[in-house]
Amino acid sequence: MNRYEAKLEARRERFEARATANRAEAERRIHEATREGALPPWGEPIKVGHHSERKHRAAIARSDTNMRKGVEAFDKANHYERAAAGVGTAGISSDDPDALAKLRQELQQLEQSQVDMNRWNAQFRKGGIEAIDAPEETKASTRHMLKLCPYIRKPFSTENNGANIRRVKARIADLEKAGSRETVETVHASGVRLVENVEDNRVQLFFDGKPADDVRAKLKQHGFRWSPLSGAWQRHLNNAGRYAAKYVLDSLSGDAS
Repeated sequence: MNRYEAKLEARRERFEARATANRAEAERRIHEATREGALPPWGEPIKVGHHSERKHRAAIARSDTNMRKGVEAFDKANHYERAAAGVGTAGISSDDPDALAKLRQELQQLEQSQVDMNRWNAQFRKGGIEAIDAPEETKASTRHMLKLCPYIRKPFSTENNGANIRRVKARIADLEKAGSRETVETVHASGVRLVENVEDNRVQLFFDGKPADDVRAKLKQHGFRWSPLSGAWQRHLNNAGRYAAKYVLDSLSGDAS
């Protein structure tokens, strides 16, 4: 497991821990709201003016609060469970130090799929679905598609796969170019350090102390987020990130237009 994968695993564990904590809170709250004795006997009206009125109303308000907060905690638990399940499922990240190797492997698979689909289309034109040398699972799904669309002459579409090949090739070229760069650090006239951190794939701004409220608002507006681990305000290292950093730094000296 490389550093990026360890970071993903730590994020997944954080989300899972928050989900567990919120689910426990939800169960506690709802139990408290519905336990025997939480409310006066079912159907008993509030006795207005009676010495029990205040206690009765307080019990209803307490039960309502616990039920509402319990439902909110369940919603949070479900949110964090979905977040944990989604960690690492967004494809190959440029932050992954093994991204180039993984992309090259993906490209190899896509190119092999392109070869296979072109061959299967040629075989299909000659002898139908039973003539292709595809795996049985692929044949089965193709048979189902042909039942719905029996007039298809080219059951294996290569257009989307070709677009993915071009996309992955472009990403590989970008990462190879980025891999030849070195981390660059400059100090702005305001004293803020600007670091193009190649290893972490981040544009980082290091301030001497906590920035003012308006500066923090401008940083967030331009996509920068505080990283306690790095001690910097940062965003992804790309042309948009460089432009955003320049704009924020220029605004500190009144040069931004």
